[in-house]
Amino acid sequence: MLGIFNFTIGIIFIICAVVFIEIARRNFQEKGRESSWTVLLASGTTFVMGIYFIVWGVIGLVNQGDLLVFAEKLPIPYPLGFYSLCFIPAIYLFIGLFVIREKRKEKSQTAAKPPEKSQEIHPIDLEVSRKAFHITIIGILTCYLFVGKLAADALYAYLKNEWDIWHIQDEIIISAELAGKSFALFMIVAIFFLLILTDFVRIFAPRYYPVKMISNVYRDKERGTLGPHVLLAVGVTFAVLLFAPPIAMGVIAMSALGDASATIVGVTVGKHKIRGGKSKKTWEGCIAGVAVSFTTGFLCMILLVNYKGDPPIPIALAVQASLVLCGVGTLIFFVIDYFTPTIPLTDNILNPVCIGLAMTGLAYFFFPFLL
Repeated sequence: MLGIFNFTIGIIFIICAVVFIEIARRNFQEKGRESSWTVLLASGTTFVMGIYFIVWGVIGLVNQGDLLVFAEKLPIPYPLGFYSLCFIPAIYLFIGLFVIREKRKEKSQTAAKPPEKSQEIHPIDLEVSRKAFHITIIGILTCYLFVGKLAADALYAYLKNEWDIWHIQDEIIISAELAGKSFALFMIVAIFFLLILTDFVRIFAPRYYPVKMISNVYRDKERGTLGPHVLLAVGVTFAVLLFAPPIAMGVIAMSALGDASATIVGVTVGKHKIRGGKSKKTWEGCIAGVAVSFTTGFLCMILLVNYKGDPPIPIALAVQASLVLCGVGTLIFFVIDYFTPTIPLTDNILNPVCIGLAMTGLAYFFFPFLL
């Protein structure tokens, strides 16, 4: 059974990528170029992640007799991969129950009610609501930094003694350097499935979308296409899956918290428009985003530089590496923030992908101890 769950997760990712292409096709016909190219980028990113899961799943399947070597190297080790898949029927059960409830409500209504007037939302409340998912990334950061290893140890200890349905847990020990990443990836993939599958309902059957209150914070150009929280989830999943833990942590912090800070500060106190007023973004928001991006990225990298444990990296070298990589990452954050939405792509997915690739490339040549 080793590898079957990662293989299955990869297949689901590929299916999601194909559905993204259909959404992009619709967007090209109805919504314009920005949402279309953004969804295509999300499709390509999701396809790459799907192939990654499938390849490791196949490696696990053909190495059933070598559990100690390959078990912990799987992206989501046993039994976390199984639990990730368990979220899918639970999500569909939730959606199915909501659909049944909605149909019963329709039958019980004897007369059509006049449409309710939509309440005007204050711009600050609107943007805070839109960035709520960005802010919740703090929870993922906390799990990755502080409770990932503890949670993984507690879960594995329980399963070893109480519930090991395939009776292989005694042979699998997840190392300290991978436990936090494995548990964080398990959580993020579960969130990915929840957001993607419910967003498919919003796009293809909006009448049965179970979280209608979220629809109120969408811009007109975002209706009928992937939501910004879904695009960020794609980027964050890509970062945790493919980048080393210190870089992944820096990328998540810079992308999510930097972007949220830029938007909230820009809306609340921003007065000076960038690019001569050709953009709605302000210099105040841009500077706040850059400052928060660099600071949070640097702190997260420093905390995880020594995730391998032994031998420990000298603090001076850790600071140097973090400063250089976060400096480059912040520069990319600024460029993307400055030019979007002029380019037909959204920063929700550009930031984690571009920043992570650049930082990983630099680390490969100059700071290989981070990888």
